Amino acid sequence: MDTFSRNHFNLDIDLISLVLIPHIEASIRYKIKECITSVRQEYGYTITKRKAFLGRKRALKIVYGDWDKSFASLPRYMAALQHFNPGTVVEWKLEQSPGIPEYIFRCVFWAFKLAIDSFVHCRPVISIDETHVYGKYNIKLLIDVAEPYAYHRYCVRHLKANFQKAHPNKDLHNLMWMAATDNRECKFRRRMESIRQEDEIAYHWLMRHELDKGTLHADGGRRWGTLTTNVLESFNGLLKSACGLPVTAMVWMSFKQIAERFVERHRGTSELMERGVEFMPIPMKKFEKYRRQAHWHSFLQYSNERNIFEVCTAIHQNRRNNTHTINEASRLCSWGKWSIYHMPCSHVMKYFQHTGFAATR
Repeated sequence: MDTFSRNHFNLDIDLISLVLIPHIEASIRYKIKECITSVRQEYGYTITKRKAFLGRKRALKIVYGDWDKSFASLPRYMAALQHFNPGTVVEWKLEQSPGIPEYIFRCVFWAFKLAIDSFVHCRPVISIDETHVYGKYNIKLLIDVAEPYAYHRYCVRHLKANFQKAHPNKDLHNLMWMAATDNRECKFRRRMESIRQEDEIAYHWLMRHELDKGTLHADGGRRWGTLTTNVLESFNGLLKSACGLPVTAMVWMSFKQIAERFVERHRGTSELMERGVEFMPIPMKKFEKYRRQAHWHSFLQYSNERNIFEVCTAIHQNRRNNTHTINEASRLCSWGKWSIYHMPCSHVMKYFQHTGFAATR
């Protein structure tokens, strides 16, 4: 009975795909087990995973087209995208071989107008990564391309992964991460010295990399505290379902999902603004944390004429008190976090509390 239920001769791939088309149109992420369930609910028979896979593949082709036709329709779709979304940028790179009159498609770059307009409201940091496109051709989707004159930085998570492959030692991995993420040079040096004592070769492997590209303390504040490409990986997750589609459908799906994300975020920010919230919750949470810590610090006026001041931290949780210098005019604190994160640390908060200036200005 089980063999009959799985191999009914009328349940071919075409019939299964017809059942799945409405579900594929509703969600590209429709899973194999969901396909099996849909067919069983429709006809009362349980199909094999292979039949479900082939039926889903056929339904995807019916809904989104095949790869060759998709490449042929890509220029027309991109032209329509620019026409109905003025300001969207599309640039093509084509190649021509000697003796062949036709141009060969190499790559295409596009930037949606809504993303271009919104970038001015983000931190001036561009993450670069690529994701593989699953399908007939071995192509890649490159996301967020920086200009040649931009400052380049490494993703510390990827740097650590390469370090782990070269030197499989958990203690070294932890020390490497702490060294890369320390905001003060003195702490960075101590971590690196510990690595050197543990493994001289591992130490030189790390030190051959430029410090400004792989460490927080030497960055100069240009990465705004962004150590990894986690935000980009999250964005890749948003586009994961699109990466299995023919190229034109992939562009359409990426536009659709980005537009939906913008609508969702706009709805959320509008609710915050209606409640009188001036800043987003995550930075505001850190802001309030620094404000609370500032109450434990002591303010020492150092040079009023040059706007240079000293703040002394209190002794608590087995930590000794330290003195940090603040240069309000240059927006610098000797602790380093103000210039790295572009956000007042607790020492700067103490200065603002003492002088009466608004820390959020």
